[in-house]
Amino acid sequence: GFDIANENGMYFGTWASNVEFGDNAATELDWYAGYTNELETGLSYDIGYLSYTYPGENSLDFEEIYLGLSYSYFGVTFSLGQDDAPDNLETSLALGESGLNLTFGDYENFDGSTLDYTFISTSYAFDYGIHLTYGDFSKDAAGSYFELGYGFSLDVMDATIKYISSDSTLVGPSGDNFLIFSLAKSFSFE
Repeated sequence: GFDIANENGMYFGTWASNVEFGDNAATELDWYAGYTNELETGLSYDIGYLSYTYPGENSLDFEEIYLGLSYSYFGVTFSLGQDDAPDNLETSLALGESGLNLTFGDYENFDGSTLDYTFISTSYAFDYGIHLTYGDFSKDAAGSYFELGYGFSLDVMDATIKYISSDSTLVGPSGDNFLIFSLAKSFSFE
């Protein structure tokens, strides 16, 4: 991914990943732009546009306009699907600084059915850049998720390596394990 964020709250970026849907799509390429800010009352908001594209299978492409609000440990995000894309609602609650988070989602599928889920996760950051996350989905998206990561500096860049494992109820009969390496560089346009 590539992100540019300005101190005034404006941002835009892109993100890409390989996909395997059993058709001509091999890549998901997302583009987004938005504006985020925090009011003096502590209420934060984020409004933006997100385009999901699948080169090689344009019939899967869709867009959303989203609005997110958060205050303290509570957040809600509504995504309004464009051009017959589904609408989505997600509510989240962090239990203080404990690392325990609850997320409740209501996602409409393209065929009109609704996917409800609850996601409960806990994370812990150790010294020296190591972090662990365990999450569990229930309802229509049952399954578990585990992540072990390590963040470190490479000269002037920040690097992260993550091992992610999801069980078979989330990603199919074989289950899946992923090793992800990312680099990030922050700079100012001043």
